[in-house]
Amino acid sequence: MSEVFERYERQYCKLLANLSRKSTSANHLDGEQKKQKNVEVKAGLEDAKTLRTKLSQVSDKGMLLAKAARDELLQSGMSDARM
Repeated sequence: MSEVFERYERQYCKLLANLSRKSTSANHLDGEQKKQKNVEVKAGLEDAKTLRTKLSQVSDKGMLLAKAARDELLQSGMSDARM
């Protein structure tokens, strides 16, 4: 689970750094080149949004699995105490 999260996190950070560079370079362009760079940045922002959603889902799933494991351990401890 954490491997998946770390992979998404690395992709997200790399994407944000790339978007930052593109955005900065767009400031020095004019006309059609600037429009094209802005299109690239907008597409990258959509990719970042998708990755952020995946990060959230993996994180939520990890928390739910941890809670379920904890609950299972607590329930098994309670049944042991009854014997």
